[in-house]
Amino acid sequence: MNKVKMIFGVIMLLFTVVPQLRGQDCVKKALTMIDAMQVPHVAAKGVHYKKWVGICNPKGVIPDKLYNNIQGTDYWSASDDPELAPALFAKFLIPNTNLTLAAVNFGGATDSQTDILIVVDRDGVIKSILEVGFSWGWITPKQFRITSDYHIIISRLVPISPVSVPFESFVHFGAKRVDETYSINSSGQFVKDKVEEFGPKIYTRKQLDTKAFNIWD
Repeated sequence: MNKVKMIFGVIMLLFTVVPQLRGQDCVKKALTMIDAMQVPHVAAKGVHYKKWVGICNPKGVIPDKLYNNIQGTDYWSASDDPELAPALFAKFLIPNTNLTLAAVNFGGATDSQTDILIVVDRDGVIKSILEVGFSWGWITPKQFRITSDYHIIISRLVPISPVSVPFESFVHFGAKRVDETYSINSSGQFVKDKVEEFGPKIYTRKQLDTKAFNIWD
């Protein structure tokens, strides 16, 4: 792990994360503690979120995988370590509904991070869940954007070779970019509307391991 990033992450968490909420209504309470954001929203590298609120993971319904490789096939569970518990960091109020779109992060002050979007009703019940991003430091093979009409676009690098590409040791790899677009129906469910693939490219560690590069660039 990059010690500088870890120390910086710990400092940021000390200033931005309130004590973790627990109990049946933890998600509902957390949503009242952060301000709603506006769409469109681009979750680019380095975007600052004002407040992070630690939450419980009711009945383990929110997937908590943290990844070791670009493919997302080698992973472990954040539940194995209480310091990697989920934190709510953004919310978006869906117009003309009782629904809220919220963003949850696993990983704490570590290099490994995973972002999940959840749709929550007025009672704090999670209606739908969608993994939208994961990273290792600045290396981010999966990112998301939210459009002005509340469509979610997930951009991901899909390596051409089936051989695992470990975050810690790769130099370069060939991959195609795949964009998946989701809408949210009246029941609060994510619905996949479209998949778009782009031609293969070679991606290098130097290129990916920087704040300046996002998948859609």
